[in-house]
Order: sequence, then C-alpha cells, then structure tokens
Amino acid sequence: MTERARFSRRELKFYKSGPTDDGSWRLVIMDFYAQLFSIEEPDIMKKSNTGWRESKKPGIKFAFFKNLKQTEIDRIESFVKNYSDWIILDVNEHIKDEFDKELDFCLALGWPAVTPEELGKKNRSKIGELVNLAKYKRQINKADELAVILGSALNRIIRGKIDGRFSISFVPTDNYEDFYLPKYLAEKLAALKTITHNLDDTNSFIEARIQTKLNKLKNISIKAKLHICKELYTPDNVSLATPVSNRNIVVIDDLYQSGTTLWSYARYLKNMGAAKVLGLVCEKNFRDSDNL
Repeated sequence: MTERARFSRRELKFYKSGPTDDGSWRLVIMDFYAQLFSIEEPDIMKKSNTGWRESKKPGIKFAFFKNLKQTEIDRIESFVKNYSDWIILDVNEHIKDEFDKELDFCLALGWPAVTPEELGKKNRSKIGELVNLAKYKRQINKADELAVILGSALNRIIRGKIDGRFSISFVPTDNYEDFYLPKYLAEKLAALKTITHNLDDTNSFIEARIQTKLNKLKNISIKAKLHICKELYTPDNVSLATPVSNRNIVVIDDLYQSGTTLWSYARYLKNMGAAKVLGLVCEKNFRDSDNL
C-alpha cells in the first residue's frame, strides 16, 4: 500500500522485539513509531551503534541495542505495549480544509471496543467501559481511574513533545453545574503528584468556559458544526481563567469523533498566543464524521 504524507490515524499494528543470538536486543517497528521511540527513549537509542535502519519492507525500520539492562528492556516492551493500544490522531478528510497545525500532537488511549459490532453488543474495551461508567453512570472512582491512565500516558509523551513548562485545560462547555467529565479529568490530572515532567507549578490547570448558550451539536451536519465552532471559539465567546500567551497547553477530552471541537479549541488557544497545544483524549470513536 502506498503511504501518504499524512494519516488521520496512526496505530502500531506491526512490530517485532526480542533478543538475538549474539545477545543484543532487536526492535522492528513502523518508521513513525521509530521516530517517537527516539524522542521518548534517547538514552536507549545511545546503545544502538547503527541507529534505525531501513527494512526491506516499506515504512519499516529496525535497530539493534547492546548491553541493555532489564529495566531498559522493560521500557522497550512498555513502549510497544502502550502504543499498541493508543491511537495517534491527525486531521481527517472531513475537516482537513479547516485545520492544519492547530494541534501539535493528539493521542487517544484507545477504541471504545475491539470492533463496532462488539460496541453494539456493549462489549466495551477497558477504556470504553471506564468512559461509559464515568460519563453516563457518574461513577467518580472510574473517572479517577481514567485520570491515572491519562497521567501515565501524559508522562510518556510530554518529554518528546514539549520543551519547558505546560498547563492542562479541557474542551470547554457553557454549563458546569452538572458533572462534566473533561473538566473533572483535567482538574484531576493537574493535581496528580505522578505528573513529573514540567507541569507548571503556579498555573497547572487552566479553566475555560463558553459564555454563549451552547446548542446541542450532536445532530447537525459536520459542515454546520464546523461553522458553529468557528463562530463559537472566539475571544468574545470563550473566557479563560488564566492567560495562555507563550504557554504550552495539553487539552483533555473524553471522546474524539471528527475532532471538530478539539481542533477548534486548539485554534482558539493558538490565536490567544499559546506556544504549543497537545490533545489527549480517552477514546476515539470508530467514525471520523459527525452526521455527514
């Protein structure tokens, strides 16, 4: 299959790892994830004399590592395990004409189920079940569990994606009287002691609120939703508790379908002066569209 310059989803579907006859450790992986590994595990990469080399298969790279400690082997296996579940997201074809570089990186922890058919049977994945129980059943202990998993993912990706301090926000809405999962998760993440990489001590959490009464966006076409979001996410309609000029922001959301609201909020943050904006969401819906 011919690779395109840009994909809306990137998943780790092919890899091999393990020891070789000469005692070294081999990792065979898709080139995009090889790039991520180099960013996230630079000290392990120093133990490869040749670095990443091109495989005979297009889009595949491999590297050999010498004298790895067990903790380093565990980190390689942890990298592969995590990215086997995670989904790296980019602009999909339905919104590509509206957005480009508003989000510097976006990651979903997983799918709501293994397949759409399994979701229809309510056989959800671990992440899907946690979101369901936290969002719709209001089980706070499940929301707390989600926050811990998000925190673990954040610790992994932040090192290679942001230089300097960062703050945590969420895709805003107009009413927080009821339980709103993205806000709860963002607040919880900002308070977690396990976030170890440069979380801003003084402004770790940035609250946002949409001032305009928000109409339901679920049952409208994606074209209409794009238009509404473009009008909605402006300085006149969104208030920030803390200025974001020159700040790095990680935006939390529970569900990513087309990505319209997340990309729109990221564009707003960039327009307000944010340096970098990363998206971190719980689950990616199987569809890429909103009511086409």
